[in-house]
Amino acid sequence: MLDAALIAWLALAALQLVPLNPASRSALSPASVGIDRALRLDAPADPRLAPRAPLSIDAASTVWALAAAVSVVVVFWSARRILARRSPRTILRGVAAAGLIAAPLAMAQHVVAPKLLYGYVLPSLEAPFPIRPS
Repeated sequence: MLDAALIAWLALAALQLVPLNPASRSALSPASVGIDRALRLDAPADPRLAPRAPLSIDAASTVWALAAAVSVVVVFWSARRILARRSPRTILRGVAAAGLIAAPLAMAQHVVAPKLLYGYVLPSLEAPFPIRPS
């Protein structure tokens, strides 16, 4: 039942990206006409003459959110399958081992490039660094 709900949730999110004719779109979302007039410079005066459009206000962001949701569901299904086959203690040992490997790497990266994220990304915001005592 949970899997069916997750699939339905993803399908409903994907359906927001399907281009609909103006009559169907305004029937499903009556506020879409007002939103189009407020956000689009090329919105026609007569909503019946509008081109086919999805229900989503920002389709690109909806695609990214759908991709993130699919990733979360796939990770959930993978973790559930792994935990069904192995003991949680084995999984926790693997997570702890990954932390033991990642922590020294993160410290070394900070020593080499303290003002960069992940060693090569310059932060977009200028945030003050903490004052170190002399």
